Amino acid sequence: MLNRIDLWIENDISHFNVFVGIILIIFILSTITIVFLNYKLGKKDERKNLIQLKVSKVVCISLIVFLCFYLLTAENDLTYEKQYLTLGISLSLFSGAIACIYYYVRERFF
Repeated sequence: MLNRIDLWIENDISHFNVFVGIILIIFILSTITIVFLNYKLGKKDERKNLIQLKVSKVVCISLIVFLCFYLLTAENDLTYEKQYLTLGISLSLFSGAIACIYYYVRERFF
C-alpha cells in the first residue's frame, strides 16, 4: 500500500507538495482545535485534568497503532519515509482532536 503512495508521490513534484500540504493542514487544524478546546474548558481543575488525560491517552494509543502499522507495512525501498512518519503523527493528533471535541461536547451539553 505504501508503495503505491510512494510511486504516486515520485510521479510529479506537485503530488509531493499536495501530500505534504494535506499533512500540514491536518497537523495545524488538530493542534489549533486541541488548544482552543483546552482554553474553552476553563481553569485548571480535576475535571479538566481528567479530560486532558483522556485526550492524551487517545493520542498516545493512536500514535502507537500508527507506528506499528508503519513498521509492519513499510518496505526498505521507500523514498519518503519521513513524510509517512509525519502523516502518522498528524493522524494521531487528529484522533486526539476528535476525542477532545467529543469530551468537550459531552461535558458542555450532557
